[in-house]
Amino acid sequence: MYNRVILAEKPDMGENIAKALGMAAKKRGYIVLQNGDVVTWGIGHLIRLKTPDAYERFKEWTWEALPVIPEKMETEVDPKKTEQFNVVKELLAKSTECILATDPDREGEFIGRLILQQCGYRKKWKRLWIDDLTEPTIRAGMQRLRDSDEFTLLGDAAQARSYADYWLGFTASRFFTLVARDATGGRVSLSAGRVQTPTLRLVYDRELAIEKFTPQPFYQLVASFDTPKGSYKGQWYRTEDGQTVNRFEDLAQAEAMKKKVSGQGGTITSYTVKDVSRSAPQLLNSSALKTAARKNLGFSTVRTTGALQALYDKGYVSYPRADSRHLSANKAD
Repeated sequence: MYNRVILAEKPDMGENIAKALGMAAKKRGYIVLQNGDVVTWGIGHLIRLKTPDAYERFKEWTWEALPVIPEKMETEVDPKKTEQFNVVKELLAKSTECILATDPDREGEFIGRLILQQCGYRKKWKRLWIDDLTEPTIRAGMQRLRDSDEFTLLGDAAQARSYADYWLGFTASRFFTLVARDATGGRVSLSAGRVQTPTLRLVYDRELAIEKFTPQPFYQLVASFDTPKGSYKGQWYRTEDGQTVNRFEDLAQAEAMKKKVSGQGGTITSYTVKDVSRSAPQLLNSSALKTAARKNLGFSTVRTTGALQALYDKGYVSYPRADSRHLSANKAD
């Protein structure tokens, strides 16, 4: 009999927690702690929603079977992860209490609750809610565990999002596929979804805009000014209807202006002296980091996401899916 089972989302996260709390023995699929607790983990999504093919009513792709909304949403263990699921289930059956330590967000809450539900776990549990995997944060989080009831609405929101994605994705995919098959007589298959479809539309609209774009040449006039204290460059401009215009649409006009000012003297009519302070740049959140990695390193979103997750698992960065660009007090320390 074990005291408590600490259920992490992934193996690396589980090992970080175990190291912070004091490892005693590493077993297959779990780690025994010095105080008699055990740390185990999912492998991401151990549990998944059954596909429509698992329901008798939705096995055939027909108009009569739409919309794809099962009366009861059923779950199953991912066949590739059965061994780890059995480890978790057995540990929970032998424990006095569970501490859910999945990622501190909606998706992490849903993943943890699905595992407990599939294991038949009916007791209350505690929640380890931390946003980085440094040892001080883990130990401090274990001293202020929160009740599972605090996160019921978060779990419900995650479940609603998951169900909505399922209903919309499978219904829309089958609907458009049936429309295409009726129109063409072929065995075409189309895919649609809550995120996929509008994202595809954004890409499509952008591609059309690029195809229709007609570049227009313009010309700018830049001159070098020599003064007793040094040289500097200045750019020609004019004010038009309250707006600054610094380009010529016509090459002849640009050449004429260049000829007019070349070799001529100038007069400084006004200048402004001011102190400028620059704040330190903000820290990067996930979105900002992906943008910077793409611009500076040429990384794809998938590559950046994988690297960021690996850094988080090793305790080098705070929780990667947090929107905030600020550190909490415990992380700053």
